[in-house]
Amino acid sequence: NEKKETEKMLLVTLSTFEELFKEAGDRAFDLLQVDAEMNIDRDEIKKLLRDNGRLFSKTVTSTTNDFIKKQVSEGLGNGESIPEIKKRIAWVFDQAESYRAERVARTETLRYNTSASEQAFIDSGIVEGKMWVTDPDPCEYCVTLAGKTAPLGGTFVSKGDVILDRAFDYDDLP
Repeated sequence: NEKKETEKMLLVTLSTFEELFKEAGDRAFDLLQVDAEMNIDRDEIKKLLRDNGRLFSKTVTSTTNDFIKKQVSEGLGNGESIPEIKKRIAWVFDQAESYRAERVARTETLRYNTSASEQAFIDSGIVEGKMWVTDPDPCEYCVTLAGKTAPLGGTFVSKGDVILDRAFDYDDLP
């Protein structure tokens, strides 16, 4: 039951996402030299964390299920035995522990760090907007956004926008 699995994952991960958000917000206040702490006990923050956590949980659950279905289907289509199909399924989880785990850690840490920093900027009353800044060796997508500005609370890329023939279909890119 994908819905139940999504809710279970949300329950397991939400406290971690709350901690990430609070820590990142507190660091942003320190950077601004504002004597404040990130208050995550606000309705809009709780909703943001729950919505982001639910999207994350649903996507991870759905992706894992799709990978498993594909491996079982291909294995059956090739006439493979149960032990061979078992190896295919184990491969899905091996990928989750290596490649996917690193990708998820990087993406979600950045998502919560960025959201919390922006909320701290809004709460401070000091920062008026934001600009896309890249690392020294940016990807081709980030290069196209370099220097672009947006208001606090605004997005650089909206869900469905296309950059360099790639549609951003997961979520807005704030």
